[in-house]
Amino acid sequence: MLYRQQRGLYQGVANILYGLGAALGGPVGGWVNDKFGWRVAFYMQTPFFLFSMVVVATKVNITLSDEIQSQTLMEKVRRIDFLGSLTLVGSVGCLLLGFSLKSTEEIPWTSSSVLGLFFACAIFTAAFILVEKYWAPYPVMPLRLISQRTPLAVSLANLFASMSAFSMGLGMAGFITSTLIAMIAAVYRPDMAVATGITYLFRTTGQVLGVSLSGAVLQAVLLARLRGRIQGPDAEQLIHSIRHTTLIIPSLEPPIREAAIASYGDALRVVFLCQTLISILAFITCIPIQESTMPPPPPPSPVPQSSASSQSNADTIDSADSSNA
Repeated sequence: MLYRQQRGLYQGVANILYGLGAALGGPVGGWVNDKFGWRVAFYMQTPFFLFSMVVVATKVNITLSDEIQSQTLMEKVRRIDFLGSLTLVGSVGCLLLGFSLKSTEEIPWTSSSVLGLFFACAIFTAAFILVEKYWAPYPVMPLRLISQRTPLAVSLANLFASMSAFSMGLGMAGFITSTLIAMIAAVYRPDMAVATGITYLFRTTGQVLGVSLSGAVLQAVLLARLRGRIQGPDAEQLIHSIRHTTLIIPSLEPPIREAAIASYGDALRVVFLCQTLISILAFITCIPIQESTMPPPPPPSPVPQSSASSQSNADTIDSADSSNA
């Protein structure tokens, strides 16, 4: 639908609207949740979903190739990489569950539940690679693309940048736009849609991993600092309350309150230090990205002879009127 030279501009506009919605969604959703309950916060999104579905169904008109249009419904369904998607979801899901159990349920790293989830993640990851390489006719992440220099660098850069999105701030929009254009310029036209999907795959995976890892690091450091500063018979119960809600901090006794604030400060500093290191990794992975020359867009179609004659006559009349004036 768009030439490659125009993709950056339109992608930037789309990222602005996406960022605006993401920025407004959190505060508005939190206010609705506190004022009317979480059910209303979910139900109020239904009209927006329906409106988006109607706009996409009525306004987005992409002409597919004759080969795809001539296929039956079952042939089109077979093009979907169900097994690859299932193994990918299993891999990311088990990894996130492992970090979630460690950070929220206070289960140690050596627990059978955490280790079992990490082991399942490794199994699903290996299965995903085998499916994408040997099984899926139309893989969700073709290894022939991800093994190339620029697509691999762009994918890793988006993974790390999305993990550190909180520390990158305003630079994230420009980062994802420029790396996406680099990815599109590095592949052939038939692979552009798949390459775009790979970019979004690593970006969304990085977002969920970044939140989970940050939460795990925050809770681990916070627990260690609180146990080092708060002692006594009821220390564990008090530490549990401080870790699970910050609303209790203003009502604590001054020494305990100062210990809680200092512990949260230490934990946040470690989290942002980790975010900074991941941001540096995102910068390093951008270095191998190649600069590809994009072909110029085709020239505009020539004006028909009749239209050209009419335009010439109109220009002559305009010139005569100007002379008489």
